[in-house]
Amino acid sequence: MKGYVLFVCLLLCAVGFVQAQSFSTSGEPKGEQTAPPLVPGPNSITQSNNTGTIYLNSVVCLEGTIGSTQNQYLRRFFLAADHGIVNQFDVQSVDFGVEHASNAGGTQPLTVNLYTIANGAPFLYANMTMIGSMGTTIPDGNLTFEQVAVTGSVADPNTQDLVVEIVSPDLRPTGGYFYMGSNADGQTRPSYIAAAYCFITEPTDIADIGFPNMQIIMVVSGTEISVLATGPAAGGASRVRRYQAD
Repeated sequence: MKGYVLFVCLLLCAVGFVQAQSFSTSGEPKGEQTAPPLVPGPNSITQSNNTGTIYLNSVVCLEGTIGSTQNQYLRRFFLAADHGIVNQFDVQSVDFGVEHASNAGGTQPLTVNLYTIANGAPFLYANMTMIGSMGTTIPDGNLTFEQVAVTGSVADPNTQDLVVEIVSPDLRPTGGYFYMGSNADGQTRPSYIAAAYCFITEPTDIADIGFPNMQIIMVVSGTEISVLATGPAAGGASRVRRYQAD
């Protein structure tokens, strides 16, 4: 009898633990909302078919009603294969959508990280090399677009991909929530998430955890630098292609 009671207690505790940490939507009314649109320039780098519309369908790893845990949202850009960028690419800024942001004090911190990863390498943090990082704060709000000036260089897109990661820290101490902006209008590559509190420690396709319609809205702006000639006689001439949002 004592063994049965202990089993029931352990089962209830386990159920409570599972319920306490999970991926959840924001709870806002379902549907489609349009924020002041993010309009990419003709040479901007994006994997989103629609960069101007935010749906109310993003998920976050949280602990019940306490707040969001740390969540990392990522995209991997195949610069040469998908965007025709074969020379050094210098990132200048990253634009992204925000479905919902709320925190004590009216603002919350975010960090945008840039990495390189070898073409064909498994998408694991151990295979990524950081090339840039910028911390920022954003105001509370719904259905907005934010831009962060973060810089980093991909020296050789023929051998390296670019990874952009947006990190929302653990907001439970201040009761905050952050939901990345997304829609379901199609994407050319997967959207990824990592959230250790929900047992996802490596970048994981969001579709693989049951949310195929959460397709992260992200635009990267930068400059491709192509050296046409080298040496004193040539004067180090170069050609510059800019990838920049309007």
